[in-house]
Amino acid sequence: MTSRVRPDDRAFLLLWGAQAVSSLGASAASFALTLQVFGETGSALALSALTVVSTVASIYLAPFTGWAADRLGHRRAALASNAVLALVSGGMAVVSAVGPGACSPWSTR
Repeated sequence: MTSRVRPDDRAFLLLWGAQAVSSLGASAASFALTLQVFGETGSALALSALTVVSTVASIYLAPFTGWAADRLGHRRAALASNAVLALVSGGMAVVSAVGPGACSPWSTR
């Protein structure tokens, strides 16, 4: 027998709140990346390329993430996706702070 989730359930409210904060942070990071790309390049073409790449990546990764959520369970999948999002956001913050050339393996510095 499955139990129903009530909106006043503490665990549900914590999960909902955490996912809301995570979604807000991801949206803010996406907006900040858009501003940074335009600030660095001043090019609408670069913004278009960023949009196309992120959209195509989302489309191609969607079946895999659905499969992973089914296999791992929704809780583990949510934790894993938030952990990956945190790592990628942290990496982007480091690259933004030190400059993209400093993190390149082909850098001559």
